[in-house]
Amino acid sequence: MVSITIQNKPEFNIIGLKTWISGTDNDLFGDFWKKCHTEGEIEFIRKFSTKNENSVTKSEILGFSRT
Repeated sequence: MVSITIQNKPEFNIIGLKTWISGTDNDLFGDFWKKCHTEGEIEFIRKFSTKNENSVTKSEILGFSRT
């Protein structure tokens, strides 16, 4: 059973890039991130960053995947 806790945290915005990777080939995830860096997409996203030491995520860039 999953235990859930609801907490109040400061708001934050999300902006992102999406890709579809079928299967479990982890090299494809690395290829996606390399492409994002090479084509300047990471720097573009960083322009919108409002990172500060009290941020919820403590990061400018996060990677998420789901099955």
